[in-house]
Amino acid sequence: MKKLSALFFSLIIILSLSSIAVNAESVPDIKAAQAVLMDAKTGQVIFQKNMNERAYPASITKIMTTLLAVENASLTDVLTATETAVGNAAVPRDTSHIMLVDGEQMPLESLLYATMLPSANDAANVVAEYIGGSISGFAKIMNSRAEAIGCTNTNFCNANGLPNKDHYVTAYDMALITKTALQNEMFRKFFSGVTYTAAATNKNTERTGATSHKMLKASEYYYESATGGKTGWTEAAKYTVVTSAKRGDVELICVLLGCETGDQRFSETTALFNYVFSNYRYATLSKAAAGPYTADVIKDDYKVSVAKYMLNSDITFLLENTFTQKDVKITTSVAKKYTQDPGAEFITLTAGGTEIGKYPLELSMQSLDAPVFVGSEVKIENSGGFWDAVIKVLVIIGVVVLVLAVLFIIFIVYAYMERKKRIERRRKLKQRQQQRQNNFYFDDKDI
Repeated sequence: MKKLSALFFSLIIILSLSSIAVNAESVPDIKAAQAVLMDAKTGQVIFQKNMNERAYPASITKIMTTLLAVENASLTDVLTATETAVGNAAVPRDTSHIMLVDGEQMPLESLLYATMLPSANDAANVVAEYIGGSISGFAKIMNSRAEAIGCTNTNFCNANGLPNKDHYVTAYDMALITKTALQNEMFRKFFSGVTYTAAATNKNTERTGATSHKMLKASEYYYESATGGKTGWTEAAKYTVVTSAKRGDVELICVLLGCETGDQRFSETTALFNYVFSNYRYATLSKAAAGPYTADVIKDDYKVSVAKYMLNSDITFLLENTFTQKDVKITTSVAKKYTQDPGAEFITLTAGGTEIGKYPLELSMQSLDAPVFVGSEVKIENSGGFWDAVIKVLVIIGVVVLVLAVLFIIFIVYAYMERKKRIERRRKLKQRQQQRQNNFYFDDKDI
């Protein structure tokens, strides 16, 4: 069993204060059904609520659609709408759309603005057919990309998030997808957009559109630090939102699912951003502070090599202002010894009992010039089922013989004791008889 070894690391965490103000606040009370706040740079989770619980995403699905489009096509590509992508059967007219028609041609750039800002379901379908050959084919690409990103509880069935019982995500998976997407500057162009104008096409006149994300545009919820976002809504999903914000060198991703109202998602996102920006700063753990951790590799009672684990780089993480380096602990999953080839191991950082994150260790192997015997006793090698059966029978026979021997000894002892008792009784009886004889005698005088 793997044993966690905990240690403090003082004088090694370098607290690098960012522009975040030091102002302790209480953690916001989040009513969203699922939520996560993630560091966009490191993937560290700072706040979460049911983050691994499956939920319907609605239109935040289009984050993945847009990411795949900028990864697999050129913005100048001209796409042609089909009936299967934009017809009433594919896009109900009571959902978001830009009234694309069969045969209409539009550049990918305009389609992506339409997909991300007014959340046009028909535009997302046209993109899906262009990239994946069909909407179902595109869904397969979405799922493959999600798996590569590290999502474990996500399944996409379409490109726009329209209701489907098998179309689901988790707050954590959506944060991972967004973290990956933010590394693509072309994606950021559409994620941060507020308004757009699409040129006239072969079927329609010029179109304009705007985002429904109130933290990105002039509104009571406008958030100056916001760098992008996408909203969603269906009756089943309720209100959903993904937002990014940056202050100094800290950029955060917030995902909220299952909000009861549209404004709730903006107020709660704002509260989470303000809490972290005000109460956390970056800290750095030197790679020399963790490890190296070594473990013997033992096979057939012989030590054959030594596994060595260590960090391959320094670790940067967000640390709450109320904690110091003495409050941060390192634990490792590295075992004392391995009887099989060692695999991936990691260290875990915690502060105040709360996990900061898990970080992988790099493995290097050192082979011994000659195996070293470390077994404590000679063992009979298992040579097969037949001999196993023979050994079991012999063991049973041995146990039976031992039991019989014990019973025989008990019988002998018991018989001996009984014989001794009989001899003793006879001796005492003889003594009493002799005594009675001595009590009777005859006098020579006449009476």
